Amino acid sequence: MGDMKKSRKTGRNPHKRQLMIDLAHIVIGSAAVAIAVFAFVDLDNRMIWFPFVFALAALLNFINGIPRLGGTFRRNPQLKAGIFLVIVGVALLAFAAGSAYTLWR
Repeated sequence: MGDMKKSRKTGRNPHKRQLMIDLAHIVIGSAAVAIAVFAFVDLDNRMIWFPFVFALAALLNFINGIPRLGGTFRRNPQLKAGIFLVIVGVALLAFAAGSAYTLWR
């Protein structure tokens, strides 16, 4: 029972939050791989699916980075990693938008 104690500050179970993040990784990662394989099977006709792959990759980076952004550098040693992941997510989202623009215009 000691592992499942609720956090004193928030009253939330930290293990449930991690479980939700892990499930999101599994679902979104599987979807990205499935879409990429689907697109590579017939590249000429299914190239329009690649912006979705980049958008899903950006979403995974946001899911990893945003929870690490809380606090200051002294209190949160993972803040730099969170900033980096959010920047990579923004870059992937811009890449998804650019590829969508070039493919769908």
